Amino acid sequence: MDWLKLLNKLAKTAALDSSNKGLEREALRFTPEARLALSPHPEAYGSALCHPSITTDFSESLLELVTPTFDKSDDLISYLTNLHYFIHKNLPEGENLWSNSMPCDLQDDIPIAEYGSSGAGEFRKVYRRGLSYRYGKKMQAIAGLHYNFSPSTDFWNELAKVNDTKNDKDFRSKHYFSLLRNFRSLNWFLNYLFGASPAFHESFSELVNSELKEKIGDETYCMPQAVSVRMSDAGYTTSRQGNLNISVNNVEEYTEGLQKAVSEPDAQWANISQKDTHGFTQLSSNFLQAEFEYYSTIRPKPNPKNPRRPLVALKQDGVEYIEVRTLDINPFEPLGICKAQIDFMEVFLYYLLSKNSPLENDKSRECARENLMTVTLQGRQENLRLRCPQNNEFDLTKACSKIFTNLKKVAKILDHSRQTSDFSTAITFVEQRLNKHELLPSHKLMQALKDQSFLAYTKELSQQHQQTLLDFVPDEQLQNDFAQSSRKSLIDQQKVEREGPDYQQFLSNFLRMD
Repeated sequence: MDWLKLLNKLAKTAALDSSNKGLEREALRFTPEARLALSPHPEAYGSALCHPSITTDFSESLLELVTPTFDKSDDLISYLTNLHYFIHKNLPEGENLWSNSMPCDLQDDIPIAEYGSSGAGEFRKVYRRGLSYRYGKKMQAIAGLHYNFSPSTDFWNELAKVNDTKNDKDFRSKHYFSLLRNFRSLNWFLNYLFGASPAFHESFSELVNSELKEKIGDETYCMPQAVSVRMSDAGYTTSRQGNLNISVNNVEEYTEGLQKAVSEPDAQWANISQKDTHGFTQLSSNFLQAEFEYYSTIRPKPNPKNPRRPLVALKQDGVEYIEVRTLDINPFEPLGICKAQIDFMEVFLYYLLSKNSPLENDKSRECARENLMTVTLQGRQENLRLRCPQNNEFDLTKACSKIFTNLKKVAKILDHSRQTSDFSTAITFVEQRLNKHELLPSHKLMQALKDQSFLAYTKELSQQHQQTLLDFVPDEQLQNDFAQSSRKSLIDQQKVEREGPDYQQFLSNFLRMD
């Protein structure tokens, strides 16, 4: 069935009346000198191992703020704003959150996150030590934003009726993987519109090939036509994994590819000593230590309540939701994202979920990656052309216009189902960037850096955002809940340290594939 007919048919039921969306926002803590904050994870934030909303990513200095899922983007924004308020109220004196995906001054050694003495805590620490040995600490200091999404149960029930089949895990996984294939082929589109990290401080410069970078100011470098250094081979999409070619045709091929990557020894990683003066250096010397080392721009995620490793949980339960990992922090927004972008993402993902999705092959995967890298490195170049798997070239701007035509139709359907105009408003807001390039976050940042250094300008934005958030009138119940979660998480960590398995047993349990 045509994707538009399908959505219109679903709109006559409760299928599109609600959805589930959540966010994970990463942010470096930094000092007044625009250097990495070297203080421990603040006690007011509780245990990074056990707190449901406040944890750390690679570094002790790299916060990760996690929301529950919400139906309405307004509720999601409210929760995330309250969480940021709690963070800023409890930051050590003089510290702030860095408002760009590319890090602040990294002249100091980057501290790896600490999670306590339990087996679970040591597992997290050793995994991050492995990342530092494999890719270096500086790459791991890059921050991003993850968008978690799943349609409602009503959606799956009604879609199953349309397909005259049963709503079970195989049915849902099949359609999630269809979304994943469409996402891969159009990933460049999101990167063009929302890429916001074309520049970086000189302390990061060693990671970027000399022919790709240009010095543009005091301690400031850029990739001249890029939209996102974060999504380049110098950042999140490391070239070391470029030939992994894991299929997203179905859950079986995906998990088979991942299992091979986490099971096969790698000669380069085998050269890393098993231990150093601080302990174990990596979980294993296999190509990937674990499945979460796979730097994909979108991930199929299993039910988080399944205690098994994600790879096994996916095989057992199928896909529960998807996690979009390609989004840069928007440096112009206090939360790193705005309501319009949240609503835009929902429209885009429903479009990908309903649209036809041919099975991929090596050639289509290669083409999708090539287009993503072309936009990543040259997205601000005029008259940029991309390539389809049949080797025909197409114009980026014209292709974007066609996609927006379809997204407007999806937005109109969602607006009708939710009795709002928010989705159409969001599409119109983002579409302006096609004809007014100065509205692209990457372009806005490069314009600003003509007058200021990367550090000075990002620090200025971060100070503005901090003041905006501290002026926010918080929900006192939520603030009490965050504080209570912090206290409880510390108690929970102590219990895990007393009663949980040690590191070797925890690792052994995790590695099981049965």
